[in-house]
Amino acid sequence: MHLTEWLSRAKRYQRSGMFQVAVLVALVFLLFSFMIRSVSTNQVATTEIDSRFVIDASLDALANKAGFDYDSGLDYTQRSVKINVGQVNDIRWPRVLMAALVGAALALAGSTLQGIFRNPLADPGLIGVSSGAAVGAITAILMGLNFSRFLDALPYLFVIDPSNLSGVRFAQMVAAFGMGLLMTLLVYRLSRLSGRTSTTNLLLVGLAVNSIGGAYVGLATYIGNEKQTTDIIFWSLGSVANTKWEDVYLILPFVIIGAIILPFYSRQLNVMTLGEDEAHNLGVNTERLRRVTTALSALLVGVSVGFAGMIAFVGLVIPHLMRLIMGPDHRIVLPTSMLGGAIFLVAADMFGRTLPNPTSDGITVEIPVGILTALVGGPLFLLLILQMRRD
Repeated sequence: MHLTEWLSRAKRYQRSGMFQVAVLVALVFLLFSFMIRSVSTNQVATTEIDSRFVIDASLDALANKAGFDYDSGLDYTQRSVKINVGQVNDIRWPRVLMAALVGAALALAGSTLQGIFRNPLADPGLIGVSSGAAVGAITAILMGLNFSRFLDALPYLFVIDPSNLSGVRFAQMVAAFGMGLLMTLLVYRLSRLSGRTSTTNLLLVGLAVNSIGGAYVGLATYIGNEKQTTDIIFWSLGSVANTKWEDVYLILPFVIIGAIILPFYSRQLNVMTLGEDEAHNLGVNTERLRRVTTALSALLVGVSVGFAGMIAFVGLVIPHLMRLIMGPDHRIVLPTSMLGGAIFLVAADMFGRTLPNPTSDGITVEIPVGILTALVGGPLFLLLILQMRRD
């Protein structure tokens, strides 16, 4: 079926509650399927694990954590079973969950910013948070920051053992989050005129900040030593490799906060589509709405960039695609964008791990997830733009 015909059929049912529920259920099913498939598959065929085994091992782990009595039938006395269970629960699940959380966070931030700026081409990078986070993380790399001593001194926090966190990676995350938030506040402050924030000025200032951030990244790559340059390039390409459970536990509260608070502003975002003056006349505090949604979006993007590096197009393409399928109602667009972003990044990470063949020495090779999102997201976004022009 042609894309135009498919989208026109979808638009007929956008207001149907049954259609919306069906799409939500389909997205949840796709996310669950991709996550199970990503955990079970691997680059080397001999290390692939059966999907049923993944489900049983995961249920065993959940039941053990919750204190429930559950018997999956797995024989833990066998060495192969112990090894595979360790692979599933300690190595693969944290990576897959991190991909899902980062994808959901980026897509949620993107859909929110597109709504507040009334521009389907808006992107989290436009407000300077991505550039700020990049400057922070790269500065941490150049300075060789390591928070290992600080983490070792912290007590056990609920399910997080700080001593298991990477001091270098934690330093990069803190620097990325802090600088991303600081840059967003700077952009917001510079864009204020006569006590109000101009959307046009906000985008223009954000564009200037992005240019400065890009120049800083290039300069850091040029002046860094061999190891620093390698780390900067690897980080700028985006990756969720080497993720631990502590990393997942750290990013989870931030994503939950955004997922809970931002949907409460869905109705106000819907009114903003009429224009800023009209929304103000209808009782929407546009200044407060822009301030809260921009800050939360900066939080989501800053934390995501801090953990996974620069990952493009998730916050741009996924919300745009969901808006075409589900319509402009942000009460539907926000949750579906989160699910779509999670699916997109989990799938990209899975294919990045499995598509390349191992080297002749048996060394596995991965394609950074940021490269795959750009390779897929760029052409897809171009296709969506062409579709909009036809419409």
